[in-house]
Amino acid sequence: MLRSTKALIPRMCGCSLAPMESSAWTNERLDDFSRRVDRGFAQVDQRFARLEARMDQGFARVDQDIRDLRSETHQGFQAVNGLLFRIGGGIIVALIGVIATILATGG
Repeated sequence: MLRSTKALIPRMCGCSLAPMESSAWTNERLDDFSRRVDRGFAQVDQRFARLEARMDQGFARVDQDIRDLRSETHQGFQAVNGLLFRIGGGIIVALIGVIATILATGG
């Protein structure tokens, strides 16, 4: 036998399907609710402002770190370039010496 779904709902959820009583909202209650909502949003606005300030500080630190790393990297490449230039110059001088020696000995 099939039972009505409507009949099972009260037993499953332990609730009553009796119609709810409507409550009247007075102007005073609505005004109080509005003030509480406004206070809640003001608190959220303050929290977001603090969060934005912290994020701005954090991004400023990250930006400075990146600038420092770029400067250090640039200096490192300049040092490597100078070293390679000196090594290349030394090789060229050595080759010229070898060629001069071969030419001088008649070889």
